[in-house]
Amino acid sequence: MIIQSKRVWIGGQFLPAQIEISEGKIERIYTWGTQPVDVDYENLAILPGFIDVHTHGSYGFDTNDAEPSGLRDWMERIPEEGVTAILPTTVTQMPDVLTKAVANVANVIEEGYEGAEILGIHFEGPYLDMEYKGAQPPEAIAKPSVEQFKMYQEAARGWIKYITISPEHDEDFELIRYCAANGVVVSMGHSSATYEEALMAVANGATSMTHVYNGMTPLHHRNPGLVGAAFRIRDIYGEIIGDGHHSHVGALNIFFQTKGR
Repeated sequence: MIIQSKRVWIGGQFLPAQIEISEGKIERIYTWGTQPVDVDYENLAILPGFIDVHTHGSYGFDTNDAEPSGLRDWMERIPEEGVTAILPTTVTQMPDVLTKAVANVANVIEEGYEGAEILGIHFEGPYLDMEYKGAQPPEAIAKPSVEQFKMYQEAARGWIKYITISPEHDEDFELIRYCAANGVVVSMGHSSATYEEALMAVANGATSMTHVYNGMTPLHHRNPGLVGAAFRIRDIYGEIIGDGHHSHVGALNIFFQTKGR
């Protein structure tokens, strides 16, 4: 099958092009207008699907609801928004709620569903800082524990692939090291960590930050904090809420420039 558009995302810009697709995979890119096409999208934009690594729910469903029908409906409908892969994300809650939530995601993955691909679970909390908890319920925040995390991962049947944690409360970075050694991406967030604590967390396996600027120690010229670490460490990933409300557009631009994007 060959499709074409005058606006195909190539090399960081839109160009006229044709795309040959076979069994769901892109096989080849042609110059626009050179091959017979099955579908001509004219001026509609064609670009890679978005991967949402931090999303709690949509269409009346929240990951913590633990309802298989809600999760399936979400996955079936979200490609309309250009999202083709997702990490359903939990919110800090008591152990029984979180256990049911991660088990529900695992069940849906293994039983089958349609639409966007579920790449795994983003476990946001409960190992967060009280001062920077944001909307996370304080009564459910817990001290990082490898043994407790193993319980959650067992309920998830290994599908927890990403965790947001406050590194300064992880004694000897034990949970960070365990997750990093077992295929779970560690992201620092909802945290009062200092710049130095953030660097040590990275040294022990953290590779990401959750919503840079929000829910973390701010940048100060004498105390760079987590934001300073996000600026300084170019080879870690940083998610950011780019709606212009959670962070000023000027702050967004500064972050993008520091990451070389």
